Amino acid sequence: MKLRRVLISAITCLILVGCTDNVEIDNKAFVSTIAIDVGKDIEKQNSLETIKQKEPFRENGLDLINVTYGFPDIRNMEPEKGSAPEVAITSSGYSMTDAYFKATSKMSREFHFGHSKLLMISEDVFKYPEVLSEMLDYISRDSMLNKSMFLVITKGEAMPYVTYKPPTEDNIENYIAGLMINTSKNASIIPTTLHTYFANEGNNESLIPYIGIEGEDLKIYGMVAVKNLEVKGILNNPQVSDIQLIKGDIGAAKEVSFIEGKAIDYHIDDSNSKLKIKYDEEENKLYLNYNIVMKGGISGAYLGSNMLENDKISQVEEALNISMEEEFKQVFDIIQNKYSIDPLEIKANIRRYHPRVWKKVSEHWDEVYKKAEVNFNVKNEIKTIGVSQ
Repeated sequence: MKLRRVLISAITCLILVGCTDNVEIDNKAFVSTIAIDVGKDIEKQNSLETIKQKEPFRENGLDLINVTYGFPDIRNMEPEKGSAPEVAITSSGYSMTDAYFKATSKMSREFHFGHSKLLMISEDVFKYPEVLSEMLDYISRDSMLNKSMFLVITKGEAMPYVTYKPPTEDNIENYIAGLMINTSKNASIIPTTLHTYFANEGNNESLIPYIGIEGEDLKIYGMVAVKNLEVKGILNNPQVSDIQLIKGDIGAAKEVSFIEGKAIDYHIDDSNSKLKIKYDEEENKLYLNYNIVMKGGISGAYLGSNMLENDKISQVEEALNISMEEEFKQVFDIIQNKYSIDPLEIKANIRRYHPRVWKKVSEHWDEVYKKAEVNFNVKNEIKTIGVSQ
């Protein structure tokens, strides 16, 4: 009886434990970064429609996209740092699948995508919505790809970013990840992963970080507003910060007020936003009223004057209230009229909390949103002054 139990345990260990794909780690290429650019034949994309069903295509293949796979060079791995410089391989094809198989034919190692951190898509790819749609469909369906990787749009060609050497990291994916975390803390950017992008895809719009290289520096310019796979425009960092303040969805933010000709930095560390919605059925018009309360402190203010007096603090608070209300109106005008996007998620708010209103406006939502009237009531409360007061 004991022998039977020992045999069963041994067989179970052999079946359930171990490496299932039987590939040594030294024979894997752990892809950390993927960059996608338009190919040399992108203008010939419509010629695919002219190829007959029985006509051989392999010899006539078009290079519609270029895909660059970046991975750490484990030959130069430094154990004490746990990282290595990035190397890259680029392949072309008429689809993501075609480019992938061409890339594998150039590699002596097997690609592994389970630890991928960054997907970069060139802004030029968005000029070709059909190619972009097929590419994103492949990415959403590929179970090998890590859907937690960050998604960014690059200014110009994406391939050079893969081998970009940041000043404080060995590779770009760790650098971008750090930038995303730091900028999200001050509300100047909204980190986007594949998970969040495809979750918003049902709304046909999304905001994606926009990066570029200036000299030796990598910059995050803001967020690209994408609707129905078309770039509507770019929201800069202050505009993104304002959007998050309106939503009450921030870690921290900074505003500037002027008093007696001097700039005063106001650091916001808490924001509470409440939206009241009223619908006039006769006018077919939405009235949106935001009540936003923010709390923070003044650091680096000109403490040489009587800044600690209550009337001066109230003066700064009132100046902040007025200036921020005007800022919010300007940002709302941009997203409502210029770009026709809804990053404030007003549509989702109505569907969730005002189902009766949504039933009345759902069939002509774009028209209703375009006509909506908004009002902002902002109240700032300065809780601290200087470093410790």
